[in-house]
Amino acid sequence: MLVIAHLSDLHLDGTETRRRKAVRVKEYLDKLTRPVDVILLSGDIVDDGTEAGYAAVAELFDGPAPVLALPGNHDLRGPLSASMLEGRGTVPGKPLHWAETVRGVLFVLLDTTVPGEDGGRLDADGIAWLEGTLADAAPGTPVLLVMHHPPVVLGHPFVDSIRLADSDGLAATVRAHPEIVALLAGHAHTAAAATFAGVPLLVAPGVSSTMLLPWEPNPGTHPVLDLDAPPGFAYHQLDDENRLTTHFRLLP
Repeated sequence: MLVIAHLSDLHLDGTETRRRKAVRVKEYLDKLTRPVDVILLSGDIVDDGTEAGYAAVAELFDGPAPVLALPGNHDLRGPLSASMLEGRGTVPGKPLHWAETVRGVLFVLLDTTVPGEDGGRLDADGIAWLEGTLADAAPGTPVLLVMHHPPVVLGHPFVDSIRLADSDGLAATVRAHPEIVALLAGHAHTAAAATFAGVPLLVAPGVSSTMLLPWEPNPGTHPVLDLDAPPGFAYHQLDDENRLTTHFRLLP
């Protein structure tokens, strides 16, 4: 069984409040009696966009489990690539698409960011890269697609307005490749489960804050987020039959 710790939306900005939330998750993972096999960071890692900021995240989560990271709309590709993706085959100035196999499972990380915009997009070049990566994989290899922007409506007007746009090409690729087990995303700051093109879509909760749905009471001043919510993350368990089970955790 492969166990993934899926973190998203740390939004580290130099403040102690957000740093402590990220540290809280790492401390929790360090105490597990069975270490996770992968730590997945699905975007919006730091808000200051500095190489030092990303290097601090890499140092925090350094350990036996590989750390797989991709950018969110608050990240900067250049500093992220320089600090966390050395040797991953990414190209300076281009979307940070990359892939890695861990214990027989192919993680395909798709950069859905659009510089200067909050919404996401995967263009024709990105789809072509994805198709080529899937074609190069050994037959029978299970695949997990990872991206920042969810490609479906989740039920919040603001988040839905900045989701992945024009997802038809991605949907066609997913339908054509039964080896794709699931899609994993972030961006929404809420634990969510849906389907996309016939496969599960799992969205990790936010480490830094939690999105409030339109009908939930707002305990603070931010119009969309509960900034005082405890940090959250997801466990994904992939068994020998390629069945994915997800558990969500909030850490007070």
